[in-house]
Amino acid sequence: MEFPDAPCKQAFDAILDALRWRDDAIRLRIGSARSRGFGEVELHCAEESPSPSDFALDEFKQRAGKPVFTLLVRTPAIVYDACGQPAETLTPEILRQYAPCLPQSVQLCPEATRIERELVSGWSGAWGLPKPVQQAFAAGSVFTYTYDPNDTDALQQCLTQLATTPIGARTAEGYGRLIPNSAYHLHQDISQFQQGGKSDG
Repeated sequence: MEFPDAPCKQAFDAILDALRWRDDAIRLRIGSARSRGFGEVELHCAEESPSPSDFALDEFKQRAGKPVFTLLVRTPAIVYDACGQPAETLTPEILRQYAPCLPQSVQLCPEATRIERELVSGWSGAWGLPKPVQQAFAAGSVFTYTYDPNDTDALQQCLTQLATTPIGARTAEGYGRLIPNSAYHLHQDISQFQQGGKSDG
């Protein structure tokens, strides 16, 4: 990048430094519970976003030492269990309510799942009243699953559905969006559930 003079370049560098720009990326934490490790985001500038057609299943398998995939909650997800109560976690059985194509071999890894909850409400313009307060999985919650590698093709199709179709209640308002196999998790430690859930440390 060219600048008309040295002071201009210094000002530009100062702005990037204030934004914590390092290695072509900005890293910061947003939202609540930042001191507990939530809300970490990484912004990159790129000319074109790669198409995650295979959701990096091979890379996740190599990283974890076993076939795994993750579901990152992008927007709060209002999900209920079979009894009509707020779901404690996203079990494969609950996921199949929204994606029947989910292979039977898929199993939740509780030890590699991190959940935060929040209350969501809203305002009904039609009724002039607040909407009911509902419990939701907060954005940033992540669920990890194992699967039989023989089901890879079927799983890819199912992850495509989960990536494009939100789950749970009030999806028309933007709730319930998931990101399968976020690239962020390839650069974090997701191997703690190896060897029956015991970490190497």
